[in-house]
Amino acid sequence: TPVEQRRFIVGIIVDETKDETIIERMKTDDYKIFKLPKSVQSVYTTFPFNSVFSVSIANSRVPSRLAYFIETNKLDAHPFIEIYEPTLIHYFVPLSNYENYNVPEIISESS
Repeated sequence: TPVEQRRFIVGIIVDETKDETIIERMKTDDYKIFKLPKSVQSVYTTFPFNSVFSVSIANSRVPSRLAYFIETNKLDAHPFIEIYEPTLIHYFVPLSNYENYNVPEIISESS
C-alpha cells in the first residue's frame, strides 16, 4: 500500500521504566520499538469507551469532525492518533513536529 493510502499502525504504549519485562518480551517476538514524542500543541478530544460499539461509533464521528475543525481553522495538523484507555478513547492531532510521529517504516518508504 502506498504511504499516501496508509491508514493506521497499531501498537501499545508502555512505560520505559516500569515495563522493562514487557519491552524485552516484545523485542524477542520481533515487535518494533518506537518512542512517541511529547506533544506540545495538538487538536485534542475524547470519546467514551463503554463497549466494543464505542470504537465503531467513535471512528465514524470523531476523525471527520476533527478534520473539519482542522480545515475550517486552516491548521496544519497531522497525523491522527488514537489512544485507548479502559473508559476513554483519546484523539489527538499534533500541530507541530509531525515527522516525529511517523514510524520509521513510513519515513523510509516516503524517502
